[in-house]
Amino acid sequence: MVFLEIFAWAVLTWYVFVISLIIFGWITIWFIKSKNRIHDEKDLTEALPGVSILRPLKGLDPRLYECLESTFVQKYPKFEIILSVADETDPAVLVAKEVIKKYSKVDARIIIGDERIGQNPKINNLIRSEREAKYDILWILDSNIWISQGCIKRSVKSLMTPGVQLVHHLPVCIASSSRPSVGSCLDEMFLSTFHARMYSAINRIAVTPCVIGKSNLFRRISLLSRAPKGLKEFSNYIAEDHLIATTLWTRRKSHFMAAEYVWHPVDNIRISDYITRRIRWIRLRKYVVTVPTLVEPFTESILSGFLGVWSISILSNFRHAYILWIIHMFVWMVMDYTQFNILRSSLPSEIKDDSNLTPCCYNFFHWICIWVLREILAFPIWVIGISGSQIYWRNQTFTLRSDMTAQIVY
Repeated sequence: MVFLEIFAWAVLTWYVFVISLIIFGWITIWFIKSKNRIHDEKDLTEALPGVSILRPLKGLDPRLYECLESTFVQKYPKFEIILSVADETDPAVLVAKEVIKKYSKVDARIIIGDERIGQNPKINNLIRSEREAKYDILWILDSNIWISQGCIKRSVKSLMTPGVQLVHHLPVCIASSSRPSVGSCLDEMFLSTFHARMYSAINRIAVTPCVIGKSNLFRRISLLSRAPKGLKEFSNYIAEDHLIATTLWTRRKSHFMAAEYVWHPVDNIRISDYITRRIRWIRLRKYVVTVPTLVEPFTESILSGFLGVWSISILSNFRHAYILWIIHMFVWMVMDYTQFNILRSSLPSEIKDDSNLTPCCYNFFHWICIWVLREILAFPIWVIGISGSQIYWRNQTFTLRSDMTAQIVY
């Protein structure tokens, strides 16, 4: 009986920790929202350092033209854009050429042909871009990411803060179809609730690297001082974003999560596509951050609620535990709903005014249905993810190894 009580106290402590982290992440997102406003551009001067924006392309990502175009309209005195693609027959080439033609005054070019130096196709695609980039500051920006005007200037200013080695952004998913599929709504729900909150909280606490490779700025000289071969050092690892971030992590606060978001449009994907993507993330994280991945189900709403209610019922002899669980789930849902709408209200005017990017509108019942489905799917997805080692990414299958390297399955 004594052991049971001790165990119940340990479980309750975990529950309190999870709830505290959830609340802290929610507050962090609200704080970013309060700071996420149009900044005065009058201090834009030629003294700002040049930036090489590297955008690897593969296939026709949703709203690819708009995402690429958002880079070309940046308000900054000195930058170049390098679009890279492995194969000249890739349909993304035509889109890239169209954008470059429209903005002919922008210093931009396409590099066709990768260098097969390792198992990571993204790194293979970036090697030539890294070598040919003319500026020290590199901004690796995924092709499916949209950025607001002035993002480059604010990001560079953050990078110039003493001690900061890397600047990254929280990616927010938007289901940009007028009638989005359930899969795309699930994707948006995950990235705008659980993922956004945890990502924001961990980066605010800043005791360990936590970076997703959608939008990262760093100095080439900083990377070379720790990884003499540059991006080549990471060519056999699929989780190159985490490893680059870890390499540039010198002390607490050496990474800076910018106080604005980047936007990730998604088209109509199937539920199976959403599940496959989540499984891929879990299998990657299993080897990259093992302990957090193993305990992840117990930070989700359903299981953490069961743990909290069980511990309270053991310690207090409360006989109506289901009431506490219902209250727990209701409060969690309300926090997710408000957070989702905080992120939605942060949409830049350029997205709201662009019919190709305008996100779908949820009624409350629709939102609840998607939220419930997302929460129910979380645990079975984790079970499948944690029990395997193969992932499917960009039309290729990889086998992951415990040392974080990967092998292409032909």
